[in-house]
Amino acid sequence: MGFYKPRPTLAELYEDDSTIFSGLLLPPTLQLSILRPIILQELGDLDTVFMAAEDIKAYLPMWSAARLDSWQRMLDALSAEYNPIHNYDRTDTETEHVTGSGTETSSGSDKESSKDTQNSSFTGTTQAGGQDTVTRNVQGYNSSAFVPSDQDVTALGNKQDSSSATTGAGTQNRESSRSEDRSRTDTEIRSRTLNSSGNIGVTTSQQMITAEVEMRQKWTVYGIICEAFKHDLCVGVW
Repeated sequence: MGFYKPRPTLAELYEDDSTIFSGLLLPPTLQLSILRPIILQELGDLDTVFMAAEDIKAYLPMWSAARLDSWQRMLDALSAEYNPIHNYDRTDTETEHVTGSGTETSSGSDKESSKDTQNSSFTGTTQAGGQDTVTRNVQGYNSSAFVPSDQDVTALGNKQDSSSATTGAGTQNRESSRSEDRSRTDTEIRSRTLNSSGNIGVTTSQQMITAEVEMRQKWTVYGIICEAFKHDLCVGVW
């Protein structure tokens, strides 16, 4: 008949090694310094499924890692902001797309007319008149001086010059037309958010307050982790 070795209690394992909880993983907002005394106070006298401190210390990191996401979700639910006497909270969001299209047409014509006229004229007269006189002189045989012998007189006629007038004129016309078509598509986005909250009448405010108090007294995330520790790592007898 072999010798029976009793299982150690959680308090005894902690006394052998005070770091057995060091690998326990928790949500970021929870503190091991708060959880550890709660577990020892509630479960310290219970036997554990482990026979040595090093065994439970090695197991706690894997055990807590498998439950970490669930603990975080429980913490988010218990920490959610809400009105404890409202049992109706609804948000509706509507998004509407309005699209329109059309064609814009513009047309017109441009006209330009110009007329140029040039006139020039000149009339002039040049007149010359008078006479041309030729005198012949002779010298006697007994004199050294010349004396007039005879004279020819020739009358000069008149001369007239003139130029005729010239006239030039011109007219220029220019016309252009234009036409333009433009297509456009417009899209308008309209968003609307509707919020509804309150008490729909199936539960009185007093009943909801009572339920809120009872829940807060019964459930804390530290208490939930402690219950999981008891269920999985302790022997449920004294």
